Amino acid sequence: MSLRPLTPKAPSLPLATTQYERRYLDQLNNVLRLYFNQLDNVFSSLFGLTGGAPLQNPLGSFSLTTQQTIPVINTAYAIPFNVTVISNQVAIGTSPSHIVTSIPGYYNFQFSAQIAKTAGSTMSAWCGLE
Repeated sequence: MSLRPLTPKAPSLPLATTQYERRYLDQLNNVLRLYFNQLDNVFSSLFGLTGGAPLQNPLGSFSLTTQQTIPVINTAYAIPFNVTVISNQVAIGTSPSHIVTSIPGYYNFQFSAQIAKTAGSTMSAWCGLE
């Protein structure tokens, strides 16, 4: 499938005749039929089995499946990723704690973590993007 954008152009409709002519209606119907076929092709590429393949829709979901221990308090630690759940133009970088994208844009990063406290008094945790 070609990744070129599908952009149908509105047709130039034939000028109406002053009196009824079948030739005019046939020509009008053919022009409209071609245009609607183009629209059908665009919609089927967006909503069909390929599900918007020509669109640039970067996304990614990454996780860490092992336990990470924080040995020193008040020290920042990067959280590495070791599983790619889904990815389209977004990937784990050469450093496993980096996420890289292949196209420019605005991205929404969401983060969740489960923290287990095994001993000691109160605990505080901070997270941030570098």
